[in-house]
Amino acid sequence: MPDLPPFLHACLVGHDGMGALLLRVKYNGQSLVETTMLGLHSSQIELLGGMATLLANRRFTGVPVLYRSFLDATVDLRALVRDPDFARCRLLRYYNEGVRIAKAASSLEPITDETRNTLATAQTHMQEQAKELRALGATSPTVGERFKLADFSIHYVDYMQASLAVHSGQSALLDRHADHKGEAPGISLLLYKDIHLEDFRETMVKALCFGLESAHEVHEHFQTGLAHVVDALALDCERAMGPRAT
Repeated sequence: MPDLPPFLHACLVGHDGMGALLLRVKYNGQSLVETTMLGLHSSQIELLGGMATLLANRRFTGVPVLYRSFLDATVDLRALVRDPDFARCRLLRYYNEGVRIAKAASSLEPITDETRNTLATAQTHMQEQAKELRALGATSPTVGERFKLADFSIHYVDYMQASLAVHSGQSALLDRHADHKGEAPGISLLLYKDIHLEDFRETMVKALCFGLESAHEVHEHFQTGLAHVVDALALDCERAMGPRAT
């Protein structure tokens, strides 16, 4: 991809390097903890690549949405590294959310009997699974509690700001499409608003750093002997980043 700013090039270097190293991890496919951990790190890598690709093609709207998902994966991975029992907490959260969605969908009209029966069966199954997990001591922490468990609370504000974009709220619409520069009263609406890539530098640098930190923890956890290679990759990314323009 030609004419990329250095910070975006660094993100792609990190993406490619972390992906190559992840493929060298040996794991137990029957372990909830190990598959969850590697799944979360895989999501980090793919989401970093997705954000970089969107920016390289000057498609900005999806970046905050992907960054929110990236932070979700980062928080849960950090919490899981610190407490393997968190894997059950994630699973309980999944079943609780599934029950909530099934209940809400069942109350909508019109709905066929077949769909209602399917939802009822799914809801019963998920309630049984959730009950078993709670019996094992699993809890379903709130978003704020997850950030505390991950020792990541300092970045909670970033998460909340990115969350505004997920639901296309008013502030998200204004950020994406409003032009306040015209002399006419009110605002002008733009499609594919011209935003400077540098405006996304902080977000992308954070994502790259969080991904590299997680990569180091993952390779330490799995004792791959590659944590030092991750550290070398971080230096490569730093060199690719170059000095920030003033």
